[in-house]
Amino acid sequence: MAKHLVIVESPAKAKAINSYLGRDYLVKASMGHVRDLPEKNFGVDIENRFEPQYEVMKGKAALVKELRSLAKSSDTIILSTDPDREGEAIAFHLEQLLKGPGKRIERVTFHEINKKAVLQAMAQPRAIDRHLVDSQQARRILDRLVGYKLSPFLGRKIRHGLSAGRVQSVALLLVVQRAEEIENFKTEEYWEIHAQVQTGTKEAVFTCQLTTIDGKKAKVPNGDLAAAIVAEAKAQTFGITDVERAEKKRYPAPPFTTSTLQQEASRKLRFDVAKTMRVAQQLYEGIDVNGQTSGLITYMRTDSTRVAPHIQQEAMKLIGERFGQAYRPTRPNFYRSKDSAQDAHEAIRPTHLEWTPEKLKSQLAPDQFRLYKLIYERFLASQMAAAVYDTVSVSIQSGRFGWKANGRTLKFDGFLKLYEEGIDPKKAGGDQEEQDVTLPPVESGQRLLCRDIKPSQHFTKPPAYYTEASLVKELEKRGVGRPSTYASIISVLKARDYVIVVDKKWFHPTDIGRAVCHTLVAHFPDLINVEFTAEMEKQLDHVAEGAREWRVLLDQFYRPFAETLETAMKTGDRVVLGEQTEQNCPACGQPLWRRTTKYGDVYACGGYPKCKYIVPVGEPTDVPCPSCTHGLTLTESVPKGKKKPVKQYFCYQCRGRFAFGKKGAPEPLVVETEHKCDKCGSALVKRKGRYGEFLACSGYPKCKNILKMDKEGKPVEAASKLVQVTNQCCPKCGSVMVVRSKGEEKFLGCSRYPTCRTTSKWQDGIQIIDELNSEEVKKRYKQVKKKKKT
Repeated sequence: MAKHLVIVESPAKAKAINSYLGRDYLVKASMGHVRDLPEKNFGVDIENRFEPQYEVMKGKAALVKELRSLAKSSDTIILSTDPDREGEAIAFHLEQLLKGPGKRIERVTFHEINKKAVLQAMAQPRAIDRHLVDSQQARRILDRLVGYKLSPFLGRKIRHGLSAGRVQSVALLLVVQRAEEIENFKTEEYWEIHAQVQTGTKEAVFTCQLTTIDGKKAKVPNGDLAAAIVAEAKAQTFGITDVERAEKKRYPAPPFTTSTLQQEASRKLRFDVAKTMRVAQQLYEGIDVNGQTSGLITYMRTDSTRVAPHIQQEAMKLIGERFGQAYRPTRPNFYRSKDSAQDAHEAIRPTHLEWTPEKLKSQLAPDQFRLYKLIYERFLASQMAAAVYDTVSVSIQSGRFGWKANGRTLKFDGFLKLYEEGIDPKKAGGDQEEQDVTLPPVESGQRLLCRDIKPSQHFTKPPAYYTEASLVKELEKRGVGRPSTYASIISVLKARDYVIVVDKKWFHPTDIGRAVCHTLVAHFPDLINVEFTAEMEKQLDHVAEGAREWRVLLDQFYRPFAETLETAMKTGDRVVLGEQTEQNCPACGQPLWRRTTKYGDVYACGGYPKCKYIVPVGEPTDVPCPSCTHGLTLTESVPKGKKKPVKQYFCYQCRGRFAFGKKGAPEPLVVETEHKCDKCGSALVKRKGRYGEFLACSGYPKCKNILKMDKEGKPVEAASKLVQVTNQCCPKCGSVMVVRSKGEEKFLGCSRYPTCRTTSKWQDGIQIIDELNSEEVKKRYKQVKKKKKT
């Protein structure tokens, strides 16, 4: 038995680290968190100074039992979870579960997964940092206080099942504010005027733009004024008043932090934030390279741009060899992290510079290769020399009009030879990148020939809707949340249907998202605002630094919050979603509201939940209803689990639904048959599923009997009898094997599918039995279990 038990978070990391350590070490994975606040209960004792009531998470009991057993037989327990606050909290919970009398527990952190880094870390164990644990614990309890208290408020005032979060709601606020800014934006007309000039009849023509009129900034709001300026300017003499020449440098972007990686992967690879972090985690935990598992990048949750000095020296050497000495800076490039950065880890960089993306391409999945290539090239470019431009700015005067012409020529490409950072569009239509423009030789005092003057009409544009990249950038800029939380924040907004993604890019708030945002802001303006959330992040940082007591922080937050919540519950009005129509509900007479749902637009009664009348919005047709002859309405909706909309007919008179059949003819969705259910006696109806037509009981959902159907439409046998129990047991888990079929072929499968996916071929002579508890099955199960133990 191994003397030292090492616990990490993931199996991939465990496999890599296990290959670096000797036989005295056993590396196991905790599979993330093992303890948390309870799922179904509040789990925080407010009166007892916010004491959390942790419990082992669902599905982790067997794992914890195994870890406890291994811990008892080990001399030392080494907790090597991720090097951040969340990893520290996981280590704390493992310590609480595994500690025992005289048991030695150590904390070790790895910032990169390779043999050298792991062995160095193992030689420098430390105790668990309780300040980091308290900070993470305070954040978790804060989120539980807000979520468990605000969600019932939203359920009472808007709709059951809604949720609110301390940071999530502020992110939603930013999306809603941007959408309303765009909707309320008033477009203004403006004109730009460009002149085509040259120094001589045989010289090159270049373009200058009108910038001043009578020494003031030129503002041309309409076409009449533009035409007047063109006519006056054509009569004037153009001359150069000043020429400014300069050499400007463009420096490379710093190596990736978590947020900049998420932004750039969104821009260049079209990865969403969750996918970026998932693939980055795989690269960090380890990939099989030349027969050995090793991490390819450093820890991917960081807000620092700091780089280890020895890696900078390696990078400069590689740059000189690969691109030439001109591309190698005279000294290493250093980048300043933002003031709020924790600076606990290095920037995200490759662990081995000799492992170029091209060398590893055959050993990486396509998404892994693309992200690794992005990280590798960004880091190497961050250590390269600056790009150099020759710039020329020419000032031109013609009467009372001032003009400008700017030229830019790339003199030395520097880091641009390898990598250029992506940009976010500033306007709804996107901006064009600055282009290199070459001007002919010009000198101050030269007269110019004006060849043409052209006015062009433009309109101001609103800011662009947020994308995942720009929302992450805004959250980081405002100090809302932490880089490790951005993926979960955005995922919740989409999962709750508070936002929808338009054109696979733009975030648009839904009706329910707007309602939630406006309701929270109206009743909790001190909580749902950017400044408060950013300040709370600073306070949590103070807890991590040991400068603030976490229980005091929670108490100062909760008391005024509870009072505001109590007032809002009593005085807040109920919100009716959607737009009120002139139609009345046929069931109760109250006004109908048009609402947008994820399945399509509907008319719903404003008296909900007392009246639950709801019908889909559609296009009226002349097709008569087969049941009542009333005109049918053609609707489009997206069924649950589907992506494409499905056309259906709906009758507002009898509320019947019909399929959109061949040539647009209405067809019944459910066809009643002459056959009876063998369980309850109700009529069987013909339905259509993903695998074809089948027969089902019309008494659904009380009776869920399903039967197969032959070619003539007759029932074959009940689905419950299609799976026949055998006397065989699964060789892996010992459960009963059952007969399954694929087409006309039979095979044996484990009855615990999909948990256990063991299958075997059907062989003649296998006994089919009716009872799971038969003596033969019990006997066979005991034999398998005994064999597994030995």
